[in-house]
Amino acid sequence: MQPYVTATDTYVEDTDDFTRRLAGIRVPTSTFLVTYDVERLYPSIPHDSCLFEVERHLRERGCRLSAFAVTILGLILSLNVCEFDNKIFLQLTGFATGVACGGEVAHLWLEGVLQQVVGQFHAFMQLLHVRYIDDGFLLWTGSYQSCLDFFTACNAVMPGVLTLTYEISKSSVVFLDLVVFRGAGWDTSGLLDTTCYQKPVNRYLYIPFCSEIPLATLRGWVKAEIIRYIKRCSSELDFLDILQLFWHRLRLRGYPAQFIRDAFDTAPAYSKRADLLYRTKPQRTGRMQMLITGYSHAKHEMKLGDVMHGNMHLLPPHLRGDFVLAYRSTAKLSSQFVTYRFPRKERSTASLTPPLPRL
Repeated sequence: MQPYVTATDTYVEDTDDFTRRLAGIRVPTSTFLVTYDVERLYPSIPHDSCLFEVERHLRERGCRLSAFAVTILGLILSLNVCEFDNKIFLQLTGFATGVACGGEVAHLWLEGVLQQVVGQFHAFMQLLHVRYIDDGFLLWTGSYQSCLDFFTACNAVMPGVLTLTYEISKSSVVFLDLVVFRGAGWDTSGLLDTTCYQKPVNRYLYIPFCSEIPLATLRGWVKAEIIRYIKRCSSELDFLDILQLFWHRLRLRGYPAQFIRDAFDTAPAYSKRADLLYRTKPQRTGRMQMLITGYSHAKHEMKLGDVMHGNMHLLPPHLRGDFVLAYRSTAKLSSQFVTYRFPRKERSTASLTPPLPRL
């Protein structure tokens, strides 16, 4: 069903995709920024309605396997069981969050049940209307009352089953992990700004530095988080503010200052934001095999991956080829496993001031 989901007008792949689509839209003064959320979406979807809407969507778009797909979906929904208190329960409405096709099914069901209401108010959401499963974003060009009427109509489609909560603002809203707002440059450009949403209740309990985790893995996720901040922040000043907060949060989790500096140096500069945001994902060709084993510093120091690649000829023919060695975290928190050593002055927790980031 995935190709039929991505072909819908409201589909958005992730925050990067949303940021790219938002970037070129000039937003008039009268436009409202609107986000909405569907309460308890997965466990509330009626099975009959779900099968009907999914089959209708697939048939209207010429899917040759629509009957087969809906038959399999019917089995998934009707045989969805769980165990609690030594009793087995059959789920009669909705389905569990962990169902592999849950996101696609939920998207197509919402697309179907809201089709008539969205069509009725389509003139007010032509600038942008996207939805990531149960989270939606609108640029509403109508009046405030017409927006209220839209959500009233949505909630009246299936009372007690489909409930949308929403936020309507002229200044800023939160969508996914973004704050979308009218920044200082909006008056002249008409373009909205974005920054990374920092949830107030988040305690930022990152993996402690003393964990049994490869240092390369720790550096890698720090770099990945910096890249995420670069892509989320349309302003370099906002990025620098979040980067400084990130430094302090890492120090409070026991990360040495020198390690953080080295990790920060591996991250790209903010000037590379466009390259990061618009780069295409590489397409892998051929079969990739993976060996998953528990991590230990002993395996890492003996270069287990290099040993296996160097002796690939000893493997059976069907296992030879491109493969990677992946470590599974053992979640040991004792500092006795840490073999990476820093000068004594770098292990001090007194210095919490980050260096000027590389621009």
